Amino acid sequence: MTNSADLVSATPLARCALAIALPLDRQAFLADVTSEPEKDYVRGMLRGRHPEDAWEEDGQPLAELCGELLALARGLGVKTVSAAGLSDIACLFDDSEVVTIVAHWRGAAFFPGDFIQEPPTLIEKIRSGDDALCFDLAQRLQTTDIDGLLALRGNRQRARFAEILNDTVVNSDRPLPNVLNNNAGMPVVLDELSLRSMQRGRLDATFPNFLKPGNRLELRSGMHSPAEIAASMPDAWIGIVDFAICLSAYLAHAVKNNRADRRIITNQHEVVPGIRLRIQKELYRRLKTGGNYANELMALYVALTELRRPAQAVGIWQRLHRGLLRRIST
Repeated sequence: MTNSADLVSATPLARCALAIALPLDRQAFLADVTSEPEKDYVRGMLRGRHPEDAWEEDGQPLAELCGELLALARGLGVKTVSAAGLSDIACLFDDSEVVTIVAHWRGAAFFPGDFIQEPPTLIEKIRSGDDALCFDLAQRLQTTDIDGLLALRGNRQRARFAEILNDTVVNSDRPLPNVLNNNAGMPVVLDELSLRSMQRGRLDATFPNFLKPGNRLELRSGMHSPAEIAASMPDAWIGIVDFAICLSAYLAHAVKNNRADRRIITNQHEVVPGIRLRIQKELYRRLKTGGNYANELMALYVALTELRRPAQAVGIWQRLHRGLLRRIST
């Protein structure tokens, strides 16, 4: 096996694999709106629109781009899987050293639909608890905020509770009890995204009957935890895993598993899916001429940041590409 995990060696296209887990046709897109077990990607795209409108305006153009990328990759010798589930991705590691996964990451933020039971039930559970976590949470939930929440009903109440939990817990710089597990007493340096994900994970693990879990990769087979994704990889596997599109830095920690010979390409911000797919097309073209996967991908992002636009368009351009700056974990 060649060493595509470095930034120099040529990456053979025959050793690359591409898995796309987004809905690629109207039937799959519409089915995800009411799917059980629940999926997140399509529902998040609706934004109050009728599912048919969301498909025509956003789903179909993106599905067509996915189709173009799959066709190009197959033509260049890349192993491809569409409608990818967990078992499909597991198989890609058998004979590939660069695996690119185009999928949706359900992150740490709370949304109204994340509550299995109505908010007052969870609030009472927290207030009546006698452990360190419940005591900490009860202190964070200000009486004025909760009183205002209890005056609301239905989705407005759930939306407000999601907002409160995001502000006071998920996005807080103060870790929840036992989140960091710092038994050595040494200072802990943690990026903001990982801390948010760990805070959400602590709540999900403590209140499984009240909360639908965050921090999940959405494949066609359903929502999968970082541990499940990591377990799908052979212990001896080395190479590059590129989690495209999704906000996936937290997932990288589980997949990398402290392995120096695994390079995980992740995204710490939101991305523009259409642009990311076009970047992937250009990346494969560059590999055809002997390029290195990680090096060429970095070069493409650097080129994006160096593009100049008229002054009146700079703000729009910066917002559009804010999520395209990537981190390659070493």
